[in-house]
Amino acid sequence: MSQLDPIVNQPFLYVNGLSLLNNATTPNTKLDVLAGQCRDSNNMIDINLGNYLNQGNQALTANSNTTINFGVNGANGLDTGSIAASTFYYIYAVADSSNKNQPAALASTSASAPVLPQGYDSLRVIGVCKTDGSSHILAYYVSGSGSGKYFQWDAPIAVTVTSSGTSATYSAMDLSVGVPASKYSRVSLKYKWTPNAAADALNFTPSGATGDFETILGIVAAVAQEDNFVILPLTVSSVPKVSYKTSAGTLNNVFVQAFEMQL
Repeated sequence: MSQLDPIVNQPFLYVNGLSLLNNATTPNTKLDVLAGQCRDSNNMIDINLGNYLNQGNQALTANSNTTINFGVNGANGLDTGSIAASTFYYIYAVADSSNKNQPAALASTSASAPVLPQGYDSLRVIGVCKTDGSSHILAYYVSGSGSGKYFQWDAPIAVTVTSSGTSATYSAMDLSVGVPASKYSRVSLKYKWTPNAAADALNFTPSGATGDFETILGIVAAVAQEDNFVILPLTVSSVPKVSYKTSAGTLNNVFVQAFEMQL
């Protein structure tokens, strides 16, 4: 190398591409990973999945999707066991640092320690998905080409409203039905609230916080109000939670619409 040759280093823990998409043919049990490249979680090697930019496995067409089949175990499948109902799965790009095995995708219930296929030793979380009560992968939409990803449910997921929706002091609600327990950041929530009178107040805050983060005032007595807002939940007992209180009226519904992750 001459003194004029540039030294190019990929950014620290970068992610390029690697978005997720419900498989068009078998959406209940298969998930597609769009081509991309990332640094492994130890920032040691680059993982090129799907022959991204034609710089990976030349046996593949450039920028090919990788399909994860939740009906099998191992590379491009579940790490172990069978697909479960109402469960979040973390999606990984996995690789063999010796280059004897081609990069692959993997699904696991573990947020940090999946069971790697034989011959693989490197990994990076690239997203999540969730199953419904019938063990079918829920439909959703994903955006973001870097390490920050935005996940939006096709159908917002209902949260259990505590204290019958009438708590006068902050009451915590578990968001884990629609938000993964690890690596989440901001969450978009939709609510429906019926005040008893104009100027009644509804408040939301991250569970355990001391201040009122979101305040909604009643407009018309006994008429339901619906809207959404973005909040950063706090982790309480290993799950993301927000709390609400209302001076009067009833919080009828809360739904998780979307969430962000930092990979």
